Amino acid sequence: MIYKVFISILWSSYYNNTVGLEGVEMKKILVLSDTHGDLDMTKRILQKHQDADMRIHLGDVGFDLHEISSCCIVKGNHDHTSHLPMERIFQIEDRRLLCLHGNLLMKKPFKKYLR
Repeated sequence: MIYKVFISILWSSYYNNTVGLEGVEMKKILVLSDTHGDLDMTKRILQKHQDADMRIHLGDVGFDLHEISSCCIVKGNHDHTSHLPMERIFQIEDRRLLCLHGNLLMKKPFKKYLR
C-alpha cells in the first residue's frame, strides 16, 4: 500500500521539452513519490505492479537509486544527488505528461506548464 504519495502531474499538449515514447501503447503507469528511504515498501509496490508499462518516482527517494533502476526519477527536495532532472516530460499517445516533485509547484507558477 502506498501510504504517502504526492502526485504532481499536469497534462499539456503544448509543452516543447519532451521525451518521446512513440510506438508504445501505454496501459498502466505506476507513480511513486516521497518514499524517504522505505526500500521494503517501495520494493513491495514495484513487485505488486510489475506489469506497469512505465514506473515513475517523483522524488525524495531516500535510498540508492540503483535499487529502483526500473523507474524514471525526478529530483525531490530531499534528494542529495545532482544528476537527477528537476522535471521530465513524456509523450504518451496524444498527451504530454509532466513529472516533477511537489515542492516545485510552490516555486513555479502552473501557467508555465499549461502553454
